[in-house]
Amino acid sequence: MYIIFCDNDPVQAGCFRNEFGELLCEHELSVCTSPQFVLDEIASGNAPDIVLMDIDLGIEENGMDYAEMLYKQSPRTRVVFVTAYTDKFVQDVFSGTRTYPHF
Repeated sequence: MYIIFCDNDPVQAGCFRNEFGELLCEHELSVCTSPQFVLDEIASGNAPDIVLMDIDLGIEENGMDYAEMLYKQSPRTRVVFVTAYTDKFVQDVFSGTRTYPHF
């Protein structure tokens, strides 16, 4: 299984690798600070099975915007949103206005 953790904060990305790298050692794990890395992996034919995506990426588009792009390019990839800003994004995540696949 190929898993990507994406968080724009390099400290958080490093902490994830340190905390979960050994736990996930049976899987291929990439840690990145740009959602473009995920899209590039898909374009190169190396689509991840799971993406752990930060919602607040510190840029105009957020993780939910990138998840929509990702699903269009790789519908089998599953996205798990991670954020420290639940109050800011919870309404958008559960509003039903996004085009995520139904499970």
